[in-house]
Order: sequence, then C-alpha cells, then structure tokens
Amino acid sequence: MNSLVNFWRKIPLDGPPYIHTEDKEALEAEGLANYFDCSTDTFESFVIGERFGNFEDNRFQNGLLPQPHMGFLGTADIVI
Repeated sequence: MNSLVNFWRKIPLDGPPYIHTEDKEALEAEGLANYFDCSTDTFESFVIGERFGNFEDNRFQNGLLPQPHMGFLGTADIVI
C-alpha cells in the first residue's frame, strides 16, 4: 500500500490537469484521447462550459480535483 500512496504523492496539484506525470503521456496517446479530457479547465470553467450537462460527452475530466478519500486505504476493498 505504501507504494500506491508514495506514487500518488508525486502528482502535481498546483493546477489542472490533475494527472500523474507518469500517466500523462499514455492518457494523451492516440486512441485514449476519446476517453480522457486532459484539458486545463477549472471547476468554474467546466460548469459554465459546453461539456457540463452534455451526456453525449462522457470523457473522464482530468481538470477537476478529486474529492478526498474516505476510509483507510490499507483495508479498502476498492480504490478508484
């Protein structure tokens, strides 16, 4: 579990997109771009933008900061 925590401690949280540097290249690769939005939208710009409420666009939004976890990672059945 420590390796997972240590990996995620390296993510840059100074601004969107909130993607680990070791994942960014893979997520922007051809083919995956259809599933991930690596834009630098903030929460405010996302809410007033065209994607908000557009159920046709179901890409994972990486410009939004994830909510804190609940519970203990060491005993979690699932980690997303």
